[in-house]
Amino acid sequence: MLLRCVAAMRRLAPAWDRPDVARYLIHHVEAAAQAAERRTPWTSRAPLGDAGVRTALREPGEAVAQLLRAHKRPLALARSRAEFDKVADSLTAGLLAMATEDWKALFANAPEPRKRWMSSYAVTRALPAAVLGIAALVLPWVPPFRHSALPTASIRVSLATFAILRLVPGPSVADLIDKGLSRGFDASKRG
Repeated sequence: MLLRCVAAMRRLAPAWDRPDVARYLIHHVEAAAQAAERRTPWTSRAPLGDAGVRTALREPGEAVAQLLRAHKRPLALARSRAEFDKVADSLTAGLLAMATEDWKALFANAPEPRKRWMSSYAVTRALPAAVLGIAALVLPWVPPFRHSALPTASIRVSLATFAILRLVPGPSVADLIDKGLSRGFDASKRG
């Protein structure tokens, strides 16, 4: 992802001052940061049940993600081609450090890892699944559905299914669920 981001920055450098280009590149930086958080190569070395070791092994990926995200603001606020090129050069240097496995150079400017108030899994998977599950349980008591002739059972089954699927690891499943729910709500607004 970082390679794609740096290539896009180099390709779009002549149009550095266009707002749509800045938004596009900031989106690429964020995508690279998210990929760094998700795809830390060392987490597969620890057993699934050992949360302490897995968290420690995930810290380098989180540090890389923080380094990448630190480039978004200067990219958005660049007032000259020189400032834009400085951001591009920094990301290129990071990419080269990663490619040559020069971790010392890569982490030289890395901030301290953030302490999370809750685990990533709980926030991204369990909490939305719990909300969907509770919605499936309390749906018959919600005023619009309480005395309605609408088939609430099918809605409840759908919400419960989405809650279970929301727990499945992987961003693609979560994205599919979110898209399905948004389509359902869009259709209900039209109808």
